[in-house]
Formats: sequence, structure tokens, C-alpha cells
Amino acid sequence: MMPEGNLRDPELGRRLSQVLTVGVWAAVGLLSLGILLLLVRGPGVARGTDLLAYPQPLFREGPIAVLRRAARLEALALVEVGLLVLIATPAARVLASGFLFFKRREWILVGISAVVLMAITLAWWG
Repeated sequence: MMPEGNLRDPELGRRLSQVLTVGVWAAVGLLSLGILLLLVRGPGVARGTDLLAYPQPLFREGPIAVLRRAARLEALALVEVGLLVLIATPAARVLASGFLFFKRREWILVGISAVVLMAITLAWWG
């Protein structure tokens, strides 16, 4: 049984808000830096490459390669990582919720968090 008022716990709300805040600001920083470098340096890809062509999968060459390129401050890689962080932020919030509910032994809410996380995962890869 859930103790009364746990869903409105200020500490829980603050922690979950911090996850969203950090994720969004990290994404904004990466996207801004990537776009700035695109404007200053150009895309750094072969001439004639259509940057807006659809569909282009995120992490075309795999996440490790993109992270290495982002570490070298390649503009498009920074934009890709920024988009991934922005997309992953809600999933991180659900994961953090699940851990906090697990710590509090609120098993129903742990189960709901797990189902939501599975739905997000299936939507991402499905």
C-alpha cells in the first residue's frame, strides 16, 4: 500500500525536476555549440551532401564513433549528441523515478515506471 502523500513529496519533485533541467540544459549546450560551429566552420562533410535529407538515422556510424567525433568538436556530431540527450531526457526522468520509488519500496510505482520505460524503449527501437 502506498503511504498517503508520496506522489506530492517535494523532495521527489525536486529531484525529478533536476533530472529534466540537467538534461535539457545539456542538450541546449550541445546543440548551440554544434550550430555555432556549423555557422563558423561549415558542416565538415563532402560537398553536395544534403544535410536536410530525410531519413538520416541518428548515429549513422554508431554511438561510439559519433561521441569520438563530438569530442573532436565536429559540428554535426555535437548536434547529433545534443538531439540524443534531448530525446533521452524523459527516459532518464522515468528511470530516476523508478529508482526513487524502489528506494521508498513503492512497488506499484516501480512497476508503472518499468512499464513506461519499456514503452519508451520500444518506441525508440521499435
